[in-house]
Formats: sequence, structure tokens, C-alpha cells
Amino acid sequence: MTVNIGAIVRSYSKKYSINNTAKLLIELQLSSCSLKVKPKSAEPFNHCRWLLANNVVNEKTIVSQLKICEDSANSYKHNFYSWTYRLWLINSFRRFILLKEELEWSKQWIETNISQFCGMNYRFNLLLISLQSGEDAQNFDMRQARITKFISEFLFVCDLVLYYPDTESLWSYLRLLVLYCEATEIDYVKNCSNRLVCLEKIKNRFALRFKENIIARNLF
Repeated sequence: MTVNIGAIVRSYSKKYSINNTAKLLIELQLSSCSLKVKPKSAEPFNHCRWLLANNVVNEKTIVSQLKICEDSANSYKHNFYSWTYRLWLINSFRRFILLKEELEWSKQWIETNISQFCGMNYRFNLLLISLQSGEDAQNFDMRQARITKFISEFLFVCDLVLYYPDTESLWSYLRLLVLYCEATEIDYVKNCSNRLVCLEKIKNRFALRFKENIIARNLF
């Protein structure tokens, strides 16, 4: 008979961490230590998620969890568990998080991690959340806010592609933005015509070097 000691310990920890602030902080710290050893592990993130969902938490705790997500994402590239947990934090504890600051942080992270599509997908979800929250629609109707936000994002990624034309993750993110713009009838061609001329040249050069690359051939 095989006994899962880890599962027993986590079950015990959950039982005694509800409504116990000191125990909650200890459990979160233990999970953080676990992630330093094995940053791409689902169990510590799932444990933290359960702890936060079943206890009263404050802003300091959420900020520390965001830092843990950043550290684990930097320690292990393409860390899906880290990014999904971070997105869960944003959705569950938005009252403690300024979306504009989070958007700025994600932008800076992408600029220094251009090959990591997980971070780009996270930022795309942040953009959708910011539109739903109405934070960017104070002086515009929702459609105008969407156009402004995504055209700005499109140009941001265009600039990165111009500098790093051989980075597939950037092309993937650019294609994601294009598909969204087309689905929501945002005329990115009208708003970005000059950049598109440059991108078309890059796309052709990229396609010649990597003829099998579907992203390069079907982006526009």
C-alpha cells in the first residue's frame, strides 16, 4: 500500500490554517520555499490558491504572492502554473491590485523576456480584464476604449518585431492581437498602415528563411 505523505501533510495543514493568520503565513512561506526548489510545480500553487480562498487576506499578502509568481516565472521559463496562478490572483483580489501598474509591469517583463509567450498571453488577458473593469473607459465608450487599447498594444508588439524579427513568440502574440481585432472589427490596418509596410517586408524575409513557419505566412 502506497501512502502519499505529501497529501496527508497538506490535508493537515489545510485543517489548521483556516482563520489562523499565523498558520496561513507559515504555510505560504513553506510553499514559497518549495517553489524555490521546484519552480514549475502545480501543487504549491494549488495549495496557496486554497489557502487564500479560505482565509481573510490583506494587500501585503497578495503583493508577496505576486512577487513569488515573478520569481518562479524567472526561475523556470514557460512556467504555465505561475502565470495561471498570477491571473487567478488578479481576478480574485482585484481590490488589492492596480491594473494599470500590473499592465506596466507585464509590459516591462515582455520587453526583457521576448521569447516567453506565457507572459504575453497573461498580458492579453490583463487587457481584456482592464476593459471589462471600465478603468480605461472613463472618457470613452467601451468600443473606443477597446480600439485605443488594442491599437496601442499592436504598435508596441510591432516595435518589438522590428527589433527581433526571428522571435516566434512575438509573431504568435501579434497574430493573437490581429485575430482579436478582426473578431471585434477593429481596423488595425487603417490605424497602423506605416508599421504594416515594414512588417510585411520582415514577414517576407522571415518566410524565406523559414518556409515552413505557418505564423509568418498567415499573419496578415
